[in-house]
Amino acid sequence: MEAPTESISSSLPLRSRRGRPKHPPSGKGAPSTGLNFISVDPSNPTDDAASRTIIRANAGRYIWKRRKEKSENMQGSSFYKRSTGTYSRSESSPSSDEDARQVSENANRRQIARRMRPHSFAADPLAGVDYGLCSPFIVPQSSFSKDQIRKLVKYGGSVIMRKLVPPKKNNPAHATNHYIWVASAMRNPALLSAYVYGNLTHELAFRWMRGELTPEYKRQLMMQIMVAELEAINRISEALADPQQRFSEELTLAIFLMGYSYVSERQLPSDRSQHMSPLRDLQWASVYSVLEYNTTHVNGLMQLISLRGGLDAIKMPGLVEMLSLGAIMFATKSLTKPMCPYIPLNKTNGKHVQPDWPPSIQSLLDSSGDSGSHPSNLLGVGIPVDAISLLQDMRSFSRVVEFFMKGIMTIETSESELSFIADRRNWIQHKALSLPPASELPPSEFTPIYEPLRYAMISYSILVVFTVLPSLAPFPRLSRLIKQAIIDYPVRKEWDLQMMHVLVWILVIGGIISSDEETGTWFAGLLGVVSSTIGINSWADLRVILASVVWVDHDEGLDPRARAFWDKVVSLQHGAFDHMGSGSRL
Repeated sequence: MEAPTESISSSLPLRSRRGRPKHPPSGKGAPSTGLNFISVDPSNPTDDAASRTIIRANAGRYIWKRRKEKSENMQGSSFYKRSTGTYSRSESSPSSDEDARQVSENANRRQIARRMRPHSFAADPLAGVDYGLCSPFIVPQSSFSKDQIRKLVKYGGSVIMRKLVPPKKNNPAHATNHYIWVASAMRNPALLSAYVYGNLTHELAFRWMRGELTPEYKRQLMMQIMVAELEAINRISEALADPQQRFSEELTLAIFLMGYSYVSERQLPSDRSQHMSPLRDLQWASVYSVLEYNTTHVNGLMQLISLRGGLDAIKMPGLVEMLSLGAIMFATKSLTKPMCPYIPLNKTNGKHVQPDWPPSIQSLLDSSGDSGSHPSNLLGVGIPVDAISLLQDMRSFSRVVEFFMKGIMTIETSESELSFIADRRNWIQHKALSLPPASELPPSEFTPIYEPLRYAMISYSILVVFTVLPSLAPFPRLSRLIKQAIIDYPVRKEWDLQMMHVLVWILVIGGIISSDEETGTWFAGLLGVVSSTIGINSWADLRVILASVVWVDHDEGLDPRARAFWDKVVSLQHGAFDHMGSGSRL
C-alpha cells in the first residue's frame, strides 16, 4: 500500500491548539486572521460533545464570513461564474507588484478558461500539469489555501487514483482521469470543495486502518472535513439553483464525492483487523468500506443522473465507472440491488459485460484445470442458469486469489492485469446482488434450494471476491437470511446427492459467517443431520464437497474457519436438535 509522502492536515485551517492563541480572537486592534481558536483537552471525555458544538459553530461562522467578504469584493456579482476562472480574491489591498501579478494571472486565467470549456475532455490532459495542477496554479475561492489544495491534489493523484483506477499496459488511465477531474475542479468551486472533502475522508479512513490515527490527529482531520463539507453543501445548493449548472458533469461528480465519502467521528469500529485476501486493497475496497454513504446525496445523485439522460449521457472520463463501483459498494453494505448498471474499466466485451481474463491469467487457469468455461457439475440439479454462471465466475476468481496467495502472482508483477481482476470482481458482486429473489422466479426455474443459495453466494463473494473490512461486512444479517430461507424452503429427503452437496456448502457458509452462538449452533446442528444422512464422516470428506461447489484451496483461505465449524458439528452430532425447528428436519 502506498504511503502518502507528506501529511495533508498539518497545514489546514481550524486546528485545535492548547494554550493561548498568539492574537486575541476579538477586541479592538485585534488582527483579522479569519480563524477562531479553541482549546480542547483530548484526554477529557467531557470536552467531546461541547467541543464538537463549538467547532461546528465556528466552522459555519468562518465559511459565512468568507462568503460575505467575497460577495462584497465581487460587488454584487453572482457567487458562481461557470468555467470562467475569474474568481475574486479576498486579500487586503495588494502592492503595485502584486497588482501586476494579479493582472498577469487574470489574463492567464482567461486564456485557460477559453481552452477549457465545459466537457471539452478531448484536450490533452497531460500538457503542463502536475497531478492535474496547471501552471500557473489557479484555484477558485476556497477556505483552503493554494498550498493546502496542492497537497490534497497530490495525495489524490499519487495515493488514491493509483489504486482506484488500476493502470493498464501503456495506458495510465488513473493519471488521465485524475488530471481531468482536477482541471474540472479548478474551474468549479462546488467540485473543488467536494474533491477536498473526499480526499480528507479517504485520508482519515486510510490512516485509521494503518493505526496512524491518534485522537488528536483524528480531531484535526474531523475539523477540516467539517469545513470542507459545509463549504461543499453550500456551493452545491447554489449550483443546483442555477439552471446553467444544474446538469453539469462537474456537479454530478461533486455530489458523487459527497454521497460516497461520508464519515462520522463515531462510526469507526474498534476492530480494524483487515481481510486476509491479497486483493483486499484493490480499488480501495477496504478503505471505502469504512466510509459511509449519505443517502440524501446518493438519492439526489440518482435523480440528477436520471434527469440529465442517464449514465450514457455522461462523457467525463472515469465518472460512470466510479458511479458503478460506488453503487456496488453501497449495495454490498446495505444488501440491496445496485442502483447503477455494471460498467467495467475494460470494455472489450461491451459497456455492461465483464471482460475476458487477460491471456497471462487465462493460461494459468487452463493449467490449473479450472478455466471457468467447462460445463458445471450443477447443471442437472435444477438451479437457474444465472446462478450456475455466477458460481462458475466465482470458481475462476477463487483460483486467481489462490495464485496470489501461493505467490504465483503478485501485486507488483501483475500491475497491468489488476484492472481486469477488478472488473471481474465487480461483475461477480454486481451479479450476486442483482439475482432476483425466489418469489420473482418463473415457475419453470424455481427450486427450493435457490433462495438459501442466493444468500450464500452473496456471502461467499464478500468472503473471497469483493472483500470488505470483516468487522463492517453484513455477515450477521446474511447468516440470519440464510437460516430463514432454509426454514421457508425446507430440506427434502428426495433431493439427489448433488443437491445435498449444495446444501452442505450453504450450511458451512452460514456457519462460518454467524456471529452469535445460537445461529452458529443452528447451522452446525443441521449440518450434523445432513452429514449423517449422506455419509460425511470427516473433515476430508467435507472438504471435497466444498471444493465441488466453489472454494479457496489454501490454508490461509476459508479452511481454518470451516475446520473449526466442522469440529463444532462433530461435538453436536450426538446431542439433541430440538432447537432447529420442524421446518428444517429431514
